[in-house]
Amino acid sequence: MLLATACGSSNGPTAAALLADPQALPEFTLADYEQAIGELRGTPLLVNIWVSWCGPCRDDARLLASAHETDVDRVRFKGVEILDEPASARALMREFGWPYPSVYDPTGAVRDGPGLIGQPSTLFYDASGQLVATWTGPLSEEVLDSGLNASANADGGTSWFRGPRRGTNGAGSSPGPRARRASS
Repeated sequence: MLLATACGSSNGPTAAALLADPQALPEFTLADYEQAIGELRGTPLLVNIWVSWCGPCRDDARLLASAHETDVDRVRFKGVEILDEPASARALMREFGWPYPSVYDPTGAVRDGPGLIGQPSTLFYDASGQLVATWTGPLSEEVLDSGLNASANADGGTSWFRGPRRGTNGAGSSPGPRARRASS
């Protein structure tokens, strides 16, 4: 799945908004998100879709903050906070010391547009902007490492998916990541 750059007005937020102050939390629509993904091509990207009142999202927050510290030079980290109040979102970002920015999607369209159900959901893009891995549900260190390696080392054959999408019952989800691990 490739998210194409949206057509239309350039008056909305862009990738520049994603590179600004991590606490800014600019409001994004699905079209804004798709445009920003296109503008961020050139570096692998992890996008985590979260909400402050979600227990598994809070668990992921600590893991993502730690992973960002180790992988900041090879993969960009961005968040999409949905269906929440910006003040609650900023409090979570401060609590876990997130050094990377998130955008605010009050309707959940960024999650719903690609057919994802629930949160957290984590999307891994390679440097060309190709979605190479998707994980719905809580992350583990193994899943996160596999997704980051799939983003950074994408070779067209590393895609894996876990979790329900709209139109499926979740059955048939892969038993785990098959992404290629980087050599040490």
